[in-house]
Amino acid sequence: MKKSFSRLLESNWFITLTATLIGVFGAMFLSEWVSERNLNDQKKLASINILKEIEANQENLVASIKDHEELRAIMNFL
Repeated sequence: MKKSFSRLLESNWFITLTATLIGVFGAMFLSEWVSERNLNDQKKLASINILKEIEANQENLVASIKDHEELRAIMNFL
């Protein structure tokens, strides 16, 4: 039994199969890691852009309210 197991470990196809499986699983792990990292970067960028848009909308709203108040004052004067 030990002799056949040692012969199995010494055979070229077993070494090739083992190396191939390790390579494939390693590549899958790295691919998943890179995808997760890119997704996290995209989330951060999207959050920053959303916050900037909210701030810009708030500024536009304040300016619009000011303009409407001025127009209301003019209409009340007339």
